[in-house]
Amino acid sequence: MANVKTINTSELLDNDALVVVIDDVSHPRIEPTVKDMLHTLKDLEDLGKASSMADELDVVIRIVMRSFPTMTREMVEGYPIVVLNEVFAIARDGEIAKQETDEQGKS
Repeated sequence: MANVKTINTSELLDNDALVVVIDDVSHPRIEPTVKDMLHTLKDLEDLGKASSMADELDVVIRIVMRSFPTMTREMVEGYPIVVLNEVFAIARDGEIAKQETDEQGKS
């Protein structure tokens, strides 16, 4: 009898949800589907070809909204740029950048 190998696809998904909290509102990051990834890759290509800073910012906003569907465009446009940059990095990389801390817990 042949040896059967099984892949349980539910084990492939990251069950540890990544949640961004802004203004006391939780926004869970969703795992991208193939369709989401195609749109994001297209957006990243457009980012490299963007003719203006406004075009670049629009691409960043679309990527953030795709990764965090609870964030509306109006919400994202109201964030300070430093917050948008951090949320975009999380959306792009799928993780939060770890910061080194010293013994007192300071960054």
